[in-house]
Amino acid sequence: MFKYNLNKSDFNEIKEFDIVHISNLDGLKTTSNDIKKLIKYFNSEYHWDEMFTYVDVLNRLTNGHHLFILYYDSNPIGYVFFEPKKFDEFFLYNLYVTNKLKRPNYAPIWFVNKSISLIPASVKTIYCYCEEWNTAAHNIFEKNGFKK
Repeated sequence: MFKYNLNKSDFNEIKEFDIVHISNLDGLKTTSNDIKKLIKYFNSEYHWDEMFTYVDVLNRLTNGHHLFILYYDSNPIGYVFFEPKKFDEFFLYNLYVTNKLKRPNYAPIWFVNKSISLIPASVKTIYCYCEEWNTAAHNIFEKNGFKK
């Protein structure tokens, strides 16, 4: 397993697609069906024994986590969570961009990039863990300036 870190001073923002940043339960009022749809996509693409449920999303937001939802042609195609760890540090986890819908190949790279640009300016470091076998994820993080 590799740990990646990003110093925000090394971060360069890319512009495209649509994204929604949700940092509390009120944000789910208009996106709850979209996140439920994405959870279903994930569970149909990957057999990970219900990696998480909509109730988990509610709990995460209640506990101060940030959720980003990626849209392409007005369709939800991905999500990612960020958990505040320290005043200036966030943990990125559960990154997912579906293959069920047609979308540009670089959508996951852009999504991580844009999500990072929307987190609080006080955050100086973002880290995540990535399994050694997951070369697609390695590519996403490295293209966004993360270092092993």
